[in-house]
Amino acid sequence: MKPGFFALALSVCAAVSLNAQPGPKDGMQRDRIESLKIAFFTRELDLSPEESQKFWPLYNEWQAKQDALKEDMHPGKPLRDLSEKEMDALFQKRLAQIEEEAALHRDYLLKLRQALPLRKLIHLPAAERDFKRRLMEEVHNRRDRDHRPKR
Repeated sequence: MKPGFFALALSVCAAVSLNAQPGPKDGMQRDRIESLKIAFFTRELDLSPEESQKFWPLYNEWQAKQDALKEDMHPGKPLRDLSEKEMDALFQKRLAQIEEEAALHRDYLLKLRQALPLRKLIHLPAAERDFKRRLMEEVHNRRDRDHRPKR
């Protein structure tokens, strides 16, 4: 399971399907995606109400921490404009980020192991991949539909 790829999917979807300027639609779109994710995971993992109550707070906390790690990696200017020293610092920062992501991933899998039966936890990466794929298909289909010539 790749940490944070679901967050990446949400970011890509938001970037592709939302207007460039923030507005009320942004929050509504994110809420809609979040609702679809909850329904999809609940169905795919066959979560009981008790399991959902334990799973979602942990999963959302994990995703938020992964997003925070990724936010910290932006150099602030185009990569081509970085000096050798700045590139080395960014490289070192990336190595540290990889270690932090691995530790975070391990910690949250162990926490989720307490919330879900192992059979369901083992299915989580497949559910994440399937949801990402379906989300990207939906974005692609909407883009195609929006750019088709009107009759």
